[in-house]
Amino acid sequence: MPFYQRLGLEMPTNTSDTEAETFDTDKLALLVSETPAMVSFHFGCPPTQVVEALKGAGIVVAATATMVSEAIALEKTGVDVVVAQGWAAGGHRGSFETNFEEVGVGTFALVPQICDSVDCLVAAAGGIGDGRGIAACRVLGADAVWMGTAFLTCTKAPITKVHRKALLSAKDTDTHLSRAFSGRPCRARKTPFSIQMAEGRPILPEFPLMYNYSSPIKKHGIALDDLNN
Repeated sequence: MPFYQRLGLEMPTNTSDTEAETFDTDKLALLVSETPAMVSFHFGCPPTQVVEALKGAGIVVAATATMVSEAIALEKTGVDVVVAQGWAAGGHRGSFETNFEEVGVGTFALVPQICDSVDCLVAAAGGIGDGRGIAACRVLGADAVWMGTAFLTCTKAPITKVHRKALLSAKDTDTHLSRAFSGRPCRARKTPFSIQMAEGRPILPEFPLMYNYSSPIKKHGIALDDLNN
């Protein structure tokens, strides 16, 4: 890979495994035992039996939808809260019924449509950074908001100095949807690496195996206090 050569990095040798964890029966048993107030799912519609087990333990279950049909599917599964994830949301897309490149509904268009389509609670997510966004989402029918990026610059947020600097200096055009980091579409900060991967449109390893290839580049940038790799 040209990026490894340019940065003087060695190609990873273990690319068939990853440290990224996935949900399984052991984690379900742990959650039922520990009974947190809420459990949220982001990568797809959780099985009905999983939702029933969590709710049976008194746990509120939330899950992400990026379009109305996904919200309806989640409600039928029994979730308590549908997180309406608009196109501007940072991080991974919660899509499970669509190709992320073909459907991208903005938060303020998605929220009222989902609110009109389901009876469960709806939390708005995507591009909400202050009280104005919260108020707007409530007017559109949301019961709550789901904020992530807005809290990353808090003192106790476990991010690096270079990431904090990038967040505070970001412009409205500094992000894009990319599979280059994890293999799954996510809204991330543009870098030479992600831009070139988007232009070349190579076939990438599936989530989460792509982390094996992108992590060395990310770690190199953090070490140099420069994310422009």
